[in-house]
Amino acid sequence: MTTTRRKPDVVDTVTLGAAEIELWTDGERAAYLEAMEQVLGPTWSLSPKQLYADAVWEKCDWLLYGGSAGPGKSEFALNHANRVALEHPGSHQLLIRQTIPELRRSLIVRMIARIAQFGIPAKYRKVDGMVSFQYDNGSIIECGHCRTDEDVARYLSSEYQRIIVDEATLNSESQILQLQARLRTTRDKAAAGLVPKLGLFTNPGGQSHAWLYDMVVTPTAYGRKIIVVDVSQGFEKAWTIREYEAPIDPRMATTAEIYDVLLPWVQNLEIERDPMTTLVLGFVPAKASDNPHIDPTYLRNLNALPERRRRQLRDGDWDVFEGQYFDTYVRSVHVIEPFPIPRSWQRARGIDFGTTAPYGCLWAAWDEDGNCYIYRETYAALMTPAEQARQIVTASVGVDERGDEFKEEFAATVADPSVFADRRGMGKSIADMWREAGLTVARAKNQRVAGWANVRQYLWDSEKVGVDGAVGGPRLFIFNTCTNLTRTLPLMRHDDTNPEDLNTKDEDHLADCLRYVLMVRPASVRHYRSNDKPIGLQERVNDMMRRAAEGRLRSRKGAPA
Repeated sequence: MTTTRRKPDVVDTVTLGAAEIELWTDGERAAYLEAMEQVLGPTWSLSPKQLYADAVWEKCDWLLYGGSAGPGKSEFALNHANRVALEHPGSHQLLIRQTIPELRRSLIVRMIARIAQFGIPAKYRKVDGMVSFQYDNGSIIECGHCRTDEDVARYLSSEYQRIIVDEATLNSESQILQLQARLRTTRDKAAAGLVPKLGLFTNPGGQSHAWLYDMVVTPTAYGRKIIVVDVSQGFEKAWTIREYEAPIDPRMATTAEIYDVLLPWVQNLEIERDPMTTLVLGFVPAKASDNPHIDPTYLRNLNALPERRRRQLRDGDWDVFEGQYFDTYVRSVHVIEPFPIPRSWQRARGIDFGTTAPYGCLWAAWDEDGNCYIYRETYAALMTPAEQARQIVTASVGVDERGDEFKEEFAATVADPSVFADRRGMGKSIADMWREAGLTVARAKNQRVAGWANVRQYLWDSEKVGVDGAVGGPRLFIFNTCTNLTRTLPLMRHDDTNPEDLNTKDEDHLADCLRYVLMVRPASVRHYRSNDKPIGLQERVNDMMRRAAEGRLRSRKGAPA
């Protein structure tokens, strides 16, 4: 006896062929019904944050949207794609995820349900493995997969006016750039308002996290700005030529502020650009709480997560991701507004040498309680050693509380020990070249694992006692003018083969500077008060000699001194 599979109750209202329905697995049917019961509301409308994101996208070539889990990324993507398909007959769009099963669970099932719910004039088609929605007006929304660079090749002969990449950080930089190269339109469609656009919908983390963080999140000030970048030399060399700052921070905006302030601002925005050489980039951060239809149980479960995962999945914090090395770094805690550094505070500089790769220098100062402040940075490539030295010396001018300038004095200026090696048999080292240009340096302590542990202790010292008696807190603070350090530090990852070390494939030049300069005064060293004499390098040498004389140091062989 042959048993006929039960079809979903709503199938009859969906413009699907019976044969396709019979191919569904029980799991696919269950997912379809779940989408109908739990996801869909009586209307297909956008939340305030989604409405703002859609308005931003109208002004931008690229939109990065999302951050947390559950802010309604999928519904927003489908709403936008459907609107474009209906408003622009003959339009061609592409929805991308790594695999078709993932795309089916996140987007296809939802779209099928919306077609059924509102009687949208579109049919679901699956031909030769290609899934698509074909509208009666000639518009097509293709659903494709892209896990490898080879997968991109299947789309190279096509042209799209919208490409939406779901969970975009799971795709590589190369894949995203190759996909966006397929964005194209005709003059007639452009005249009708159908301008090609790329949508990246994602949570933080994944292989392109650092790239998007560097290229979109940071330049837009975490969504506070819409930026125009010049990409005439390639996206890897893109640089901001124009920016438009929102009147209030979208992350903090209330519903009323979105409607009354943000929407009028972006809708009335006129962006100056050259369509041949520039891209307009926008980022709209989204939190789980931005979704008014979110399941309260789901939100409760997000609230119950450990702090770091909560910051990532509930709050959409791009400074947090899996594999992050400095996982105690919190931008709102460690990055501060500049202030005049008192003359009495001990100062030091840490330098990482580079020529083709950037060189970097960080200036550090310690207060009376042993807290360290990184208050200045230099970061540049293609400079000679003499130019680097002169730049550092010229920048080393302080301004005290009264506004008076003074020449800064440093307990130490330390650099990677490799700068003391002879360069190409010239009989002269980088340190020699720096000294001739007026900059004298000492060898930095270069124990990598110990150095990174010291940085982590500065980021969060479990033994620090606050004024309120609370135990544990930061000892490291970074001026927000140190933009390259605050950009790169949270992106550092664990090394794949040695988890105790930092991944040297990352942009670690300023992280190295930080490691060098903080080892001038390790976090475990006694902290001094204002009535104590700061401990400088010479004092440390004298202390070691005294202890050796007292027999408290061991020789290199381990025998008592």
